[in-house]
Amino acid sequence: MQDILIITPLPLNNRNFDRFGIKYFNKKGFNLKIIYLERSEYILNSKVSNKFINNKIKIFKINNLFKLYKLLKFNNKFYYIDFMFYDWQKLIINFIFYLKGNIRLILNLNTLPHNIKGEKTLLFDRIKNVFRSKYADLYFMDKLKNLLFYNLQNYLDKNFFKNKTYLVYSGRKSKLKYKVKYEIKSHAYDLDLFRNNKKKVSKYIVFIDTYEENHPEDLFLKIKPVNKKLYFNSLNLFLNKIEKITKKKIIIAAHPSSPKTKTRYVGRKLIYNKTSELIKNSIFCISHSTTAANFACIYKKPIIFIYSNELLKKKINFTLETKLEAKAFGNKAVNIDKEFSKKDISQLLKINNKNYLKYFENYISLEKETNKYHSIELMLRKLNGAPGRI
Repeated sequence: MQDILIITPLPLNNRNFDRFGIKYFNKKGFNLKIIYLERSEYILNSKVSNKFINNKIKIFKINNLFKLYKLLKFNNKFYYIDFMFYDWQKLIINFIFYLKGNIRLILNLNTLPHNIKGEKTLLFDRIKNVFRSKYADLYFMDKLKNLLFYNLQNYLDKNFFKNKTYLVYSGRKSKLKYKVKYEIKSHAYDLDLFRNNKKKVSKYIVFIDTYEENHPEDLFLKIKPVNKKLYFNSLNLFLNKIEKITKKKIIIAAHPSSPKTKTRYVGRKLIYNKTSELIKNSIFCISHSTTAANFACIYKKPIIFIYSNELLKKKINFTLETKLEAKAFGNKAVNIDKEFSKKDISQLLKINNKNYLKYFENYISLEKETNKYHSIELMLRKLNGAPGRI
């Protein structure tokens, strides 16, 4: 059997067992191993799910340089799926595996609308954002380091690694960032969940929680968190107004990494790991920038994108992403700290079918016939007969 590795710092929980399509690897003739890069940002979710254990998946836990060194001594050639963050581990592992002739798989299956600018302009914006907070931000040097790793990795991708890299992409715009020798067309992870949802009842509104006050990726990137009190004061006040206008209850689709506490959304029902089902059965949904908006597009649900003064102050790039995502759906993002009327909300709930179709093709899937397969199963089927196969 052909060896294939998954390299990830993401928690090995039930959600990622399904997203990674673990059950399909053996079926398609691949011997799967997982390299788990343990990180402090995910320490609360570091327990390995029984699904991985029961399926007898070989897992290598890496939490120091010595273990990483031993790992990199693998002599046989293999494919590896790169789920790594942009840091020194990603650079070292990709560089050594490239020299050994191993083939990297980049899964760009959960993408968001981004600003269409030239590369130099984007780099200038990133540098400007880092230096803008020089005197106020305790994480200045960490941000500078992350920026260095990000741009060095992109340089290596475009000038060296591209000849030994497969890009597995979903929509039309999901492949724009990468220039590689080999491509495999698949679809967004969220389409896998869509196939399993049958029931449809529209009785409530759903808010998609993005865990803005303490998201693990923000901790890794050293992004200054929002002031929890200011953020939730604005958000809960807005949700109250929406309930009053629509006379419908709002349910929270809780972020899977968020703590299971009732203090975040006082008086509201929180449901975990059911985002797809909640959106399908909703009247409409509300959110910041998130890939979960894919479900709103798939199920043809109205979606209101929101931001606040606190987000605008602390998370400039994230607020821009929220505005761009709203625009891609044919709408405008709402600043919840400003006044709005029932008429304003009604206007935002109109679905632009042309924009929804365009969003689907750009970020979710280009081919409807691929929907009958899991995104990973589809990748493995195509990999078996792909050029450049090991």
